Amino acid sequence: MAIEKRVGKTGTAYRVRVDLLPDPATGERRFRRGTFGTKKEAERAEREWESEKDRGIYIDPPKLTVAELFAQWLEVWKGTNPKPRTVLEYRRIIDTRQRHTTRAASAPAHRHRVSPDN
Repeated sequence: MAIEKRVGKTGTAYRVRVDLLPDPATGERRFRRGTFGTKKEAERAEREWESEKDRGIYIDPPKLTVAELFAQWLEVWKGTNPKPRTVLEYRRIIDTRQRHTTRAASAPAHRHRVSPDN
């Protein structure tokens, strides 16, 4: 656990870093980090995070895309017995979003525009 004062062009900020328990699968060290505008806020966050860690109630937020989260939701929602057509339409929306996301991630960072005047 540490609070680090950082002074920059926009003012002073305080960065907090709290060590968490190692990842059970990989054994790698994990941290929880945050930046705060005042030292008092940083100290409060540090106390809360240490308390959560000690009580074993801190849960790492999952790193999901919106499409992945929606797909998980759809699987749960299907248990409520919706109309088959609605499920198909929602699945189509999820698949379309995933294709667009994958295509955008693999696209070049910039594109050259060719004008007819050149």
